[in-house]
Amino acid sequence: SVKVRGVFTFGQSEGAMTVARFDDRRYGAMIRGRIISAFSVEYCYFTPTREAGTFGGDREVPTLNLIGDLDQYFGPIDSVALSVTKQQDKGGWGADDLTGNGFKEMKRKRIRRGLVCVLEGAKHDPSETHDNFIRDILRAFLSTPADCHRIREQFKMDPYLYSKCKVVEEDREGGGIRQLMKVDAMDFPSTLTYAQELRRRATFRARGKSTPLGGAINVVDKFFSLRTTVEVHCWAA
Repeated sequence: SVKVRGVFTFGQSEGAMTVARFDDRRYGAMIRGRIISAFSVEYCYFTPTREAGTFGGDREVPTLNLIGDLDQYFGPIDSVALSVTKQQDKGGWGADDLTGNGFKEMKRKRIRRGLVCVLEGAKHDPSETHDNFIRDILRAFLSTPADCHRIREQFKMDPYLYSKCKVVEEDREGGGIRQLMKVDAMDFPSTLTYAQELRRRATFRARGKSTPLGGAINVVDKFFSLRTTVEVHCWAA
């Protein structure tokens, strides 16, 4: 049953704001994780009050936040959120220290297990630049959400992928582990299928060494041998 298997809540853009603010505490352990994509979880033009610009649910629920550093709506550079924040003398509102991602609020609310991935060069639809990376990160998170702070280490099986991810900050204050991870721009077009990209990764130089083709095959076998039975409830714009 759903109560035994559990569910993940997943939102994109406006749907991500809903997931972030959703008070899921009454559902207890049935909520296995939450995924917030293309929303910065900050006080901004999209949230009416400061209290609305944060996480509204159980801090024990593992949380993944995916957002591009060039997000046109919630990013820290030339975004709608930044523009409205800068016009407070004309009725605008928003956090003075806008960061463009949810890590600040993760730390403040002390989410027990949290990972924020800031995707270099990605806009409001991160799949346009990081499509196959998103497949990797979602597969890892959905498999073991409470280990989301170990995902970069799990990527060691794929040297190319591992080289693209850098943990820039880790917070353990007050218990739990929260990570802010920068994900570099991808070298392959997002139009490639996952299998096609894995073949290219296999011959790409990672850390100064060529990765053997067998490495890519092992990655495919490893990932597709996972059998995680879950339900994902999505809210999208």
